Amino acid sequence: MPALGSFTGLPSAAADLRRRAVLLSLAAATLAALTPAALAQADGGARPICALSTSVLPLLEADQHRIGVAVIELDTGREWHGGDADEFALHSLVKPPIAWLALTRLSNTDAESQSAAKLRRQIDMMVTHSANEPVPPLLEYIGGIETLGEYYEWLGVPEMASGLHPTRWGIGTATALNVARLYAALATSANVSERVRHEGLELLARVPRDLRWGADRPPESLAGWQSLVKTGWYLWRETEVRINSAAIWLDPEGQPRYVIVMMLSGQIEARRAQALQNRIGTVLGRALAERELGPDADRWNCLELSLDVLLARYF
Repeated sequence: MPALGSFTGLPSAAADLRRRAVLLSLAAATLAALTPAALAQADGGARPICALSTSVLPLLEADQHRIGVAVIELDTGREWHGGDADEFALHSLVKPPIAWLALTRLSNTDAESQSAAKLRRQIDMMVTHSANEPVPPLLEYIGGIETLGEYYEWLGVPEMASGLHPTRWGIGTATALNVARLYAALATSANVSERVRHEGLELLARVPRDLRWGADRPPESLAGWQSLVKTGWYLWRETEVRINSAAIWLDPEGQPRYVIVMMLSGQIEARRAQALQNRIGTVLGRALAERELGPDADRWNCLELSLDVLLARYF
């Protein structure tokens, strides 16, 4: 062992290179676990949102509120999610599945009857204008909350059933990713008849401008596409704002291609929350437009982000 007085200064260039080589090999091993495919396998099939867009990450950081985002590419089944992975209250996002199930029941009855006409008006008010008054009678018509849970299971999203509230339809909970999977099923499931799907999508297409935000398609992205949006907000106990937005994006041929869901809860002014979701929608819209030009363009996003962090830390 050298004496204390024999210290000769900084490591030699060769020693420094060896240290960097070791760190680089460790970084490579870390990055291998951060590829989108590896992360998706570790998270039940969903890729981190940075695999779609790194630009959205700063918008998901918050102190006084939490926000979860999910995107599904319908023709491939590929999923991305980011932000808060816990459950949020659905509020008005529960209205489209109630409508789909009510329309399914109606398709087996006399469509010209007065009762059927009344039910269709209630469905239209509930979805297109987000009215709350028609929800209780429509829930009664479909068989109640329990039947809605069975419908979720029929659509292949049983996780949605576990979050249902037994008496208060608006405060059932789910993650943004599971809500996206539900809307994907409404848009594409073979268990939904084409007639019901068409009628349901038509209802969403009539949602007025003042009830569209967040997941709505930005005007500058994917010209000729259409976004069918359902939104809702609720002031909980005078302190907590809940703002949700879900959309099914249709390509120029009218085929469902993407589902986007944003769910936010916390101490934030409602207008600011809507503006935040609009910014997220703009970023995701650009990312999806780029994806349409090159479907594998997102493959290295998380890898590059992780490499930047590691290089900044070690070098």
